[in-house]
Amino acid sequence: MKIEIQNTQVEVHSGNSKAGRPYSIRRQGAYAHVAGAAYPVAMKITLQDNAQPFAPGFYELCESSFYVGRYGELAISNNLILKPAASQQRAA
Repeated sequence: MKIEIQNTQVEVHSGNSKAGRPYSIRRQGAYAHVAGAAYPVAMKITLQDNAQPFAPGFYELCESSFYVGRYGELAISNNLILKPAASQQRAA
C-alpha cells in the first residue's frame, strides 16, 4: 500500500489517563492510496516518542506493520513502519 506524506506537521494530544498518569500522543497526517479507490484516503500515523516526522513523499507500508490478532484476524499495528516508495509518483 502506498502512503503519501504531504507535510511534517505533527498533532500532539496530551493529558492524564484515568489512572492519573500523563500521556502524549503524536500523530502525523497522511494519505493512503487504496487500490480501487478514486482518491487517496486521509489517515493519521502515530509517531513513536521522540521520533522525527516523516518527510514529504511517498512511502510503502512494510509487511512488519501487520500482525495476526488474538482471535486470528489480520490487524495493522498502531506503530506503522514505512519505507520510501520505489516510485515517488501518485498511484494510478
